[in-house]
Amino acid sequence: MRKIIVLAAILIPLLASSTLAETPPTAEWKDGRLSVTAEKARLAEILQAIARLTGMEVRGAEALDEEVSVQFSGLALGEALKRLLLHVNHLVLEDTSTEEGGTRLIVWVLGAGGRPPAAAVIERVEKPAPSGDQPWGPIAELVVDPDPGMRRWAVKRLGERADHEAFTRLLRVLEDDDADVRRDALTALAQYGRTAIDPVKRLLEAEKVADVRVAALQLLGQIGREDAAPFLLGVLGDPDPRVRIAAVEALGHAGEPTATEALLEGIRDKEPAVRMAALRTLAFYVGERAARDAIEQGLIDKQEAVRALGSGLVESLGSRGSAGGGSAAPPVPERVP
Repeated sequence: MRKIIVLAAILIPLLASSTLAETPPTAEWKDGRLSVTAEKARLAEILQAIARLTGMEVRGAEALDEEVSVQFSGLALGEALKRLLLHVNHLVLEDTSTEEGGTRLIVWVLGAGGRPPAAAVIERVEKPAPSGDQPWGPIAELVVDPDPGMRRWAVKRLGERADHEAFTRLLRVLEDDDADVRRDALTALAQYGRTAIDPVKRLLEAEKVADVRVAALQLLGQIGREDAAPFLLGVLGDPDPRVRIAAVEALGHAGEPTATEALLEGIRDKEPAVRMAALRTLAFYVGERAARDAIEQGLIDKQEAVRALGSGLVESLGSRGSAGGGSAAPPVPERVP
């Protein structure tokens, strides 16, 4: 099991920049101890030099424009990082899931104004909760961190917990200002099955970003089945063809006759990509006889790509019928733009 120890710190002020001429930083890593000498060197440059020596990973260093002067020798890596990351909002993650079986430090520099939990909190964030008490550690604060990258990280950690408290927090994240964070929250909600249907519907009623709407519709198709069909019917009129495609594909899981009637509307959509999605869904998820009659309409479509798909699907249905009419649906091919 992947184990990550989170050390969150906002530490004391940076060493003042020297007035001496800039020289490249020098660093030495020996017997688990670090020595660094730098005069007016970019902090990002120093961290990258240490990373090359120690194998640690640095994320977000491009946000560091400071020039620092520093000199120390024989420090443990953690103590050295404390000296260097003064006044820098950051997290230090200790990853114990390396292939070699050891640990690796990940230094994550937060964006401007990002605030990790206050100093010196150490929490094994994936440790099972004792006696029903969740060891949330920094996750509770990171899920509302000003840095969207940190919020996404926290949401993914919440997605690894299948419990009521995590579910409640994920529902709040559906209102996050960042579209990627909302989309990650939808992915994390999949494990809760039908319990998540109503919150996802509410999100769709207010959501404006097409990519998030698509993710929500895919989730409804996965967990909603026939319960989501009436809602999906309304989405078929969405102005964005990507959203209509997602609704069509989700309807494939809704069952007949609702799905068949809706998909028949889909094959008359003004966008060729939506018509093609409807044809594929009919072929793979609807009864063969009902599908064949509808798919044959694709043979007279004005778009060559739609006609070619319709021809291939009719041939596929014929092959399945002659082979004994197996009910297993083949994998859905990659969508044609």
